[in-house]
Amino acid sequence: KSFSLLTSSSVGVDRRSHDALLAEVATLEAALEDVRQDVQGLSWVKDACRRLDEIQQTISAQIREEVRALVFGNQPAVGGGADLDALPESLLQWLSQQYVGGADLQEALASLELSILQNLSLQLERHGSEQMVQDGIVQTDVRVIVTDALRLFSQDRTGRADYALESGGGSVLSTRCSETYETKAALLSLFGLPLWYFSQSPRAVIQPDVHPGSCWAFRGSTGFLVIRLSMRILPSAFSLEHLPRALAPSGALHSAPRDFAVYGLDDERQDRGKLLGSYTFDQDGDSLQTFAATENDETFQVIEVQVLSNWGHQEYTCMYRFRVHGTPRHV
Repeated sequence: KSFSLLTSSSVGVDRRSHDALLAEVATLEAALEDVRQDVQGLSWVKDACRRLDEIQQTISAQIREEVRALVFGNQPAVGGGADLDALPESLLQWLSQQYVGGADLQEALASLELSILQNLSLQLERHGSEQMVQDGIVQTDVRVIVTDALRLFSQDRTGRADYALESGGGSVLSTRCSETYETKAALLSLFGLPLWYFSQSPRAVIQPDVHPGSCWAFRGSTGFLVIRLSMRILPSAFSLEHLPRALAPSGALHSAPRDFAVYGLDDERQDRGKLLGSYTFDQDGDSLQTFAATENDETFQVIEVQVLSNWGHQEYTCMYRFRVHGTPRHV
């Protein structure tokens, strides 16, 4: 009887140990399954990273090709790659047309001075050197004339302060109801799709750049521009500059402003201020034309330009640069 009780007790203990062992094994199998799933997840992440690297390399190569095409055009690069030290002839030609080196400028000025002196020599031979000397036209005077002309050119071509210039403190306050004309000319594209469209803001009117296309184009032939000057002044003159006809791709200035008026405002919310002058820009005249303001004893810091017509373009009008001259209030 005692042996029977002992055997029953041992069997009960072994069964409990067996059940506990099975439970531990089940727990380990569940943990192993979690580890297996984590390993599979890590493998998927590794594959995804490898695919991302491949996509990035492909996009980088295509972007480099797009940039090379923008810089070099259709001309193949030297050695099969984009060698930026060997610029294509088309780009060099464009740069030489847009900019001039210091040595070339000095050579051009020397040639101009020599031409003037040669013309004066011919005049001396025709009319007699004594009479020409009495009139005060000698080589020194010619150099003074050339120097004055170059000084005027370096002084913004007007020799007057521009109180509307943005870098000097001027700013565009409003364009009223004028609508900027979107040219929809793709400047940058990727995979054949345009990423950014080129269109100048009204700020271009008070900036010094007057290269082709560096203008504010507004829809139609009438437009408004309200400018805050760098300080309150007594306006004396206004200068309107447009692209020279020689630089116009079509050889015509149909988009240039024709008739325009200038008003002095107390603030930008004023509907109509005091008329300071009505003018006509001559498309056959100089690219930079200055117009005197009407007699006025009031000072203003807000100026409104109203373009009333252009020279025939049906879709838009371009304003390249507008200058405001005058005397500061404290002077």
